[in-house]
Amino acid sequence: MSDIDQRSRYLEAVAEALSLLLKPGHFDSEMEEALCILGEASRAARICVYENGPGPSENEIVVVERFFWRRQGTPLYPDLPHLSVFPYLPHFSRWLDDLSRGQLICGLVRDFPVSEREVLLPTHVRAVAIVPIMVGGKLWGFLAKVSHEELVWEEFELHALRAAVAGIGGAIAREQNDAAARRQADELKLHRKAALSLMEDARRASQSAEQASRAKTTFLAMMSHEIRTPLNGVIGFTDLLLAEGLPSAQADYAHAIRACGETLLGLITDILDISKIESGRLDLDYRDGDFFECVRSVTTTLEVSARQKGLTLSLDWDPRTPVFVCADFNRLRQIVFNLVGNAIKFTSTGSVSLRIWPEEIDDVHLLIHCSVKDTGPGISAGDIERIFDPFTQGRLGAAATTSGTGLGLTICRKLIEAMKGEIRVTSELGHGSEFRFFFPAKLARSVSRPSTSDDQHSPRDLGKVRVLIVDDVATNLMVAERLLKRFGLHAQTVRSGEEALQRVQEAPFDLIFMDVLMPGLNGHDTTRRLRALESLPENIRPWIVALTADALPENRQLCKESGMDDFITKPLRSPDIEACLTRWRSVIAD
Repeated sequence: MSDIDQRSRYLEAVAEALSLLLKPGHFDSEMEEALCILGEASRAARICVYENGPGPSENEIVVVERFFWRRQGTPLYPDLPHLSVFPYLPHFSRWLDDLSRGQLICGLVRDFPVSEREVLLPTHVRAVAIVPIMVGGKLWGFLAKVSHEELVWEEFELHALRAAVAGIGGAIAREQNDAAARRQADELKLHRKAALSLMEDARRASQSAEQASRAKTTFLAMMSHEIRTPLNGVIGFTDLLLAEGLPSAQADYAHAIRACGETLLGLITDILDISKIESGRLDLDYRDGDFFECVRSVTTTLEVSARQKGLTLSLDWDPRTPVFVCADFNRLRQIVFNLVGNAIKFTSTGSVSLRIWPEEIDDVHLLIHCSVKDTGPGISAGDIERIFDPFTQGRLGAAATTSGTGLGLTICRKLIEAMKGEIRVTSELGHGSEFRFFFPAKLARSVSRPSTSDDQHSPRDLGKVRVLIVDDVATNLMVAERLLKRFGLHAQTVRSGEEALQRVQEAPFDLIFMDVLMPGLNGHDTTRRLRALESLPENIRPWIVALTADALPENRQLCKESGMDDFITKPLRSPDIEACLTRWRSVIAD
């Protein structure tokens, strides 16, 4: 198996394991299955999850093996029972200190301290990667990835392993909360007759729900950041390779890598959307805008996919439909993209049509109706009843061979309902399906089209623009630098907030791309200090763009409050950078 295939398989395994851990079910079986998925896709001989626990004496901590996966053919070593339970002291005191600080312990055993080698070498362990499992901000235990050969773990393996361990930590937090909820339910049965006891139990249940919500939010933020960080390199470098041109076989490999990365990224985005909707934190952004352009941009984007499958994609716009309305265009674009994209994915031959028409209510208010119709295999009556449920897809015909998170239609329905609209589906097996939805809207009060003058889009020679990239991860620096170079921008790079402050005081910059999560001085604090520098006159105030793997809306607001001007979510892509540069050009042209 090639390195590219190995990486693709490993990323798919991490995505599958994380998806499994997110689903409600039996905790022990979920954990065992997740370890099996990760283990079969890795080069490890064994993967173990250990939990910290109290030792026989006061203040002593021991680790206890909770879950275990072993590659077929790997010996069990029954004569070495100390592999299952052992104390940190005296041999592994370094582990306790490093893991508590969130650091990995990784490398060849022969390079470890003598005290550790004395214990590990007799067990035939030759290389390890040990990742801390944090629950509630504390060290719960660790995951140990073990090889009986002297292997050097690659960087992408360690990043992916961190993401998987973040998911394990979230699953453990969920299990702890579920266990607490079960205990509370038992207490309610015992004390139902006592009013005071019922009130106290209700208070505790509320606290448990809040803790569960915080644990879920923390887990999703960690998952988003930990997975988006390696994806930034995977998708970014793949796009660069494809843009530069590759031989056909290598181009196929690169397309496969990008497809795996896009699948994983789509899973993260869908899960974050579901979380925001279910927690009641979804805020709709209503504004006046061009509804026709919103719809047309979707069909233009998906036309290539339809043409590659030999399908006809059409847009039927009723001329009575107002072009400019007040609506949340980002969410509408997401809904239409999901429905039309699904229709293309599940249709093998024929056509996909998008139809838009209005229903007037009064001079200002109206209902906008949308229909997405395809000539696909259709949906059975049983599937229609549950098609809007999470993690559900139709399983007939071509549907059995397609991939996806099963969250797209759930998100569409919840978004439409949040807009006070409705969505319905009609289908007949062998004759296609039609998804119809409507939502209330208002006519736009005033809309000004953006200027298209050359002066606005090219206010200065980009080759002379001074650019600084700040990121502690070398891969991210390389991706950002190469992508900016494609737009004629030559950037300088630094790997810490402290270096950025020093570099800015040595020479002014027009654009600064600032990573948010960095050790030491993070992006928020670095930006605040940059804005406070008296040596920077207002007329050379740099335009600071946040680069972050945390896609939650709270992070965007924090970036704005710290003094940043723009926001790009990793993985970095050429269209996002181009849109950012366009916004910057618009500001400096005013």
